[in-house]
Amino acid sequence: MQPPTTPSRPGDRATFLMVTPGGDGQMKGHLTRVLDLAQSLVARGHRVLVFTEAAVPAEVEASGAELVPVGDYRGIMDRMAAARETLPAWMRVSLLLRRAYWFACYRRAVLGSAEDYCHQLEPLLRREQVDCVVYDYFAFGAGYAAERLGIPAISTGNLGSVIDADGLPVLLRTAPPGRLARRVPRLTHALVEAFLPLRRTRAKLGLPPRAEKHAELFQTMGSSELHLAMVPENILAGVPRRGEQLYAGTIAFDGATAENSATFGPIAPGTVLVSTTSVGQDGGLMRRVLKALDPTGMPVLATTAGARDVPDNLGPHIRTEAFLPHEQVFPHVAALVTHGGWGAVGRALRHGVPMLIIPLFADQPLNAELLEKQGLAYQLSLREATPEAIRERVQALLKDQVLHARVQKLSEELKAMRKNSVAIDTLERLALETRGRRQAQAA
Repeated sequence: MQPPTTPSRPGDRATFLMVTPGGDGQMKGHLTRVLDLAQSLVARGHRVLVFTEAAVPAEVEASGAELVPVGDYRGIMDRMAAARETLPAWMRVSLLLRRAYWFACYRRAVLGSAEDYCHQLEPLLRREQVDCVVYDYFAFGAGYAAERLGIPAISTGNLGSVIDADGLPVLLRTAPPGRLARRVPRLTHALVEAFLPLRRTRAKLGLPPRAEKHAELFQTMGSSELHLAMVPENILAGVPRRGEQLYAGTIAFDGATAENSATFGPIAPGTVLVSTTSVGQDGGLMRRVLKALDPTGMPVLATTAGARDVPDNLGPHIRTEAFLPHEQVFPHVAALVTHGGWGAVGRALRHGVPMLIIPLFADQPLNAELLEKQGLAYQLSLREATPEAIRERVQALLKDQVLHARVQKLSEELKAMRKNSVAIDTLERLALETRGRRQAQAA
């Protein structure tokens, strides 16, 4: 779906509220996604507020937006962290009991977070006269506050957040349980609703039931008003999808500030960038990749981030750094070896960088599968990723001119898409329509 857009009018200034889980740890990509949109809206003269429970003032300031204190709200991850500390000792003896406990805690965290989002955000929306809410799909409860006040509520997410024709996230297309769920979508919706009865939350908040009988979780993760997927649509060729979704390309914002944008020095021609994790640990993948590439003599630049297992005694052609601003590095590399998180994958596509994906978890297997299917990347499973296999695939990737041409063509399309600003035009139009209604009612 490509909603109609209108250019902004001089003098119009809307107020947007961006809502996202914390920007620390595994939630970093969720923050970056909304800040990318915030930066573009601020560049057009709009006011953008960012509601997140993490302490990330530098990143928000770099986007030009304003950080809003969260007050008493606690996100799902904080609630789960608190649950870990209260795990009864007698449950530790049984894996089954521990899993039952985590399921119960997750259920409480999701339902409580959704309701608390509404109670926390509604006064903020009124006070700041917000014209449009944009929420990360993991912050789905934010849509309820906007809906109660008649404000447009637009969700945004990565490739896995796209909703298919059966009302299920595309993420369910990879893992075996997800594949089974897709065969019986009606049963899947019923089971998800039974486990996470967000319809009751809607009713408790005074919101009317939806016409579609799909699980409320999926309908609010991908807003039924509009879901803004930060992916190129052609990657999803052949996947039947729901309407009310706009495919907006990939993000460019990297959160660079004066502190983390120091000069990283020259990058040798033909350098292979290695990035196997942005959060947590990578299960030794960094070690495997660097050991695989060491004998080749090719220049390698590795950003280790959360990787704990980095080998010593590597050749001088291999350079490791804890952090480098990828948005500045990607234009200078010949290929990428990555775990397949959408942040790195999206940047590689936008800069025309061929990649080998070795997925670890979450949406990474989906990203690898769809990109390989479209001839835009190579992939290896973690089981297949021996040093020999990694070395062979990287060498083949560097020589694959057909794939290089395909990736470069998509890169040009993505840059044109960003220049055309379809997503920003759409958000601007929705916000200004709301502002216009307010002004007419006040007149």
